[in-house]
Amino acid sequence: MKHVKKLLAMVLALVMVMSLAVSAFAADITIKVVTSDSGASVEGHDYEVYQIFTGDVAEDGKTLSNVAFGQNYQPANKTVDEALAELKEMTGTDAAAFLVSAKVGQPFDYLNDENSHQITAPTGYYLIIDVTEGLPSETETKSAYILQALENVDIKSKHESTMKTFKKIDDVNDSSATEEVEIEWHDGADHDIGDLIDFQLNAVIPSSIGAFRAAEPAQAYPFTFHDVECEGLDFQGIKVTDGQAQVYVLNGIEKTYISADQYSVVENVTHEGAENCTFDIVFTDLTQIAAVTSGSVLVVEYQSELTEDAVTGSTGNPNKMRGEFRNYNKPDEPVFTPWDTVIAFTYKVNVDKYSNEVGEGNELEGAMFTLYKEVLSTYPGAQTGEAIKETFTNSSIKADALDDAKYYVIAQTVETDADGDSFEFKGIDDGNYVLVETTIPNGYNAWEAVAFVVTAEHDVDEAEGQEAARLISLDGGELATGEVTTGSIHADIINNSGVELPETGGIGTTVFYVLGSAMVVVAVVFLVTKKRMGNAE
Repeated sequence: MKHVKKLLAMVLALVMVMSLAVSAFAADITIKVVTSDSGASVEGHDYEVYQIFTGDVAEDGKTLSNVAFGQNYQPANKTVDEALAELKEMTGTDAAAFLVSAKVGQPFDYLNDENSHQITAPTGYYLIIDVTEGLPSETETKSAYILQALENVDIKSKHESTMKTFKKIDDVNDSSATEEVEIEWHDGADHDIGDLIDFQLNAVIPSSIGAFRAAEPAQAYPFTFHDVECEGLDFQGIKVTDGQAQVYVLNGIEKTYISADQYSVVENVTHEGAENCTFDIVFTDLTQIAAVTSGSVLVVEYQSELTEDAVTGSTGNPNKMRGEFRNYNKPDEPVFTPWDTVIAFTYKVNVDKYSNEVGEGNELEGAMFTLYKEVLSTYPGAQTGEAIKETFTNSSIKADALDDAKYYVIAQTVETDADGDSFEFKGIDDGNYVLVETTIPNGYNAWEAVAFVVTAEHDVDEAEGQEAARLISLDGGELATGEVTTGSIHADIINNSGVELPETGGIGTTVFYVLGSAMVVVAVVFLVTKKRMGNAE
């Protein structure tokens, strides 16, 4: 019995020890930095991790017990309880500032691109500093975090050191736009050859601009837009509206124009070890532009003409841009943003022209076709359908498809020859059109004009993970179905030769048929009467 009592005592003692052991425990947890809700990116950031206190997690999972000084905080003449009490009397910002100056030794660990901004560490208290931007002392605490790490935890980045850039192209339908045409910025658009297209370059300024400004000695923040155009686009320069070059800074909706002496435009740039550019727009030092702050958007609008070298169809006419900037800690090493591409699409009407019937050998020369595009009344050179018809010297032209009250401009004019039966109107936009045979070949009847609508469906904004906008469908309405790859709308046109007979209901030959029939009846009556008279005799 005595031995049993001793055994029970030992078991009870062991249970008590085990219960004490499970009331607090040490463990390794994961600390990770992630992109913030505001979009501040983690990429390119370097964080230093300092261990301030170590400890065990209490049974409630909310309390750190058995707290001890960590490897990076060793205050003299203070107990752990005194140090904790001192920090609890401070605000979070003041405590971070205090620990930044009180930390000792090399960082416990680092969070950076190499380890995907993730480490494993014992439970405890940590000071985490975003050192990417080299923030000066008066603002350094804004990038410092005090973290009680009891379980796996994600830290949201507060500061943005990575420049973000993107490009846009204007898309407007001349036939359906309202009287007050507003620019619509997209990733894809369709245009006519000869159009002066608006493009927009954008750069979102990171918070590191503050570090460049506050550095002693002052540190310049250079930035460059690099732009590459395809052969179908011809750069015309910075857009000027009401005498003002469209180079500006946006802070919310507030627009501040940048003077011409703070940037330069350099065309046909050869870059050693990098892609050559159609032009660069170079800002020597963004810190010298007062309106440029963290979160500002630097904007440049320029224009390029869509030329005869433009490609029709799904390939389109791409134009791409990227930005070049500097990180604070490595000011001599250029950093590039990803290329961003926009595309100008254009299409063509392809016609096979025949005499009398479709077939080889029926080529017909001497016909002239004019493609009219419906536009706003304010469009340069616009005329009403009625006014256009009055200019036709040949009354046989069939142009009823031109609406008298609507406005049109000549998109293109083509004359056929005897060398082939095909011709095309290359480089047209989506919109409303009328195709008219304005010169009729000698000895042939006029072809009836056709009104048709070119409808193109394309991405206006590229999808995530997609390199550029895509052409999805093309249709020529009443004229013909379109083909996406080549961007071609095809139609057959036939001119019939000979004199056109009057339609049913006109007097035409009907009178001859009636007179002829009457004469036949009279002759029959005369013959019958004569025969009867002969019999009577």
